[in-house]
Amino acid sequence: MINISNRNTVLSHYNNSLTIIDINTDEVMAFVELIEGEDSFFLNMITTEEGYDTSILEAVLMFTHPKGVIVSSEGDLGIWEKINHKDGIIKEKLGYETKVMMVPTDQYEKLINLTLLLNHEEIYKQGKDYFNLKNNS
Repeated sequence: MINISNRNTVLSHYNNSLTIIDINTDEVMAFVELIEGEDSFFLNMITTEEGYDTSILEAVLMFTHPKGVIVSSEGDLGIWEKINHKDGIIKEKLGYETKVMMVPTDQYEKLINLTLLLNHEEIYKQGKDYFNLKNNS
């Protein structure tokens, strides 16, 4: 179950990216950018504040359903171990890689529907800036 601890925090999706942002402070709590392939998605960028990593990863698994996201590198495996034990994760072994996904829950759908009126493109830009700031300092 996606747990976004602050009621002022929302999940935004735009252009194959997901951003958790506090709408009162405009502070980005988590950002993920995905690359969509023919049969699956690939994790391109991820950064989170403490406590938001499992929430954004669960959102990624639901967002990418039914294609799923490929987990292949050592770095990817370390990230995904945080939610590997969760109920509802669907795994498909593909040689050296694993495709993972989750069926979207009602809670996920509600989180997405709550943000219909937000400027998702602007939130995406904030998320991308947040990623660049955290990873280039």
